[in-house]
Amino acid sequence: MYSITPAGRRALRSWLGQPGAGPALEFEGGLKLFFADRGTKGDTWATIEAIERWAREMRATGMALAREYEMTDGGPFPERVHINSLINELLWRHIETIDGWVAWAREQVDDWDGTSAQRHRHELDMASFRRHVR
Repeated sequence: MYSITPAGRRALRSWLGQPGAGPALEFEGGLKLFFADRGTKGDTWATIEAIERWAREMRATGMALAREYEMTDGGPFPERVHINSLINELLWRHIETIDGWVAWAREQVDDWDGTSAQRHRHELDMASFRRHVR
């Protein structure tokens, strides 16, 4: 069993009193996609499939946890369900975002002729940037 010392409690209170920073994205699959033009279309497909597999595994873990919370009416710490629901929802929405992106990415890569410049897609691909500046 773990416990927290009085000094640890003070440090925790101090740390919680400061606003947290935004998320940091550490994502090897994303980095591989950034350099996709140095690999093959098959490499790109494999990376997208790995990202999809990750999301599927995270969803399965999340569903098992959700079932536990449902069956026990609040999980191992029911007095924290209001707090745990915050991170639960953040993680589920993250997985849903990845799922949606995977479906979109599959459509895009399916239209590629390889990984070099895709002149036939220029306007379509630019639309992905333009829609965020309006």
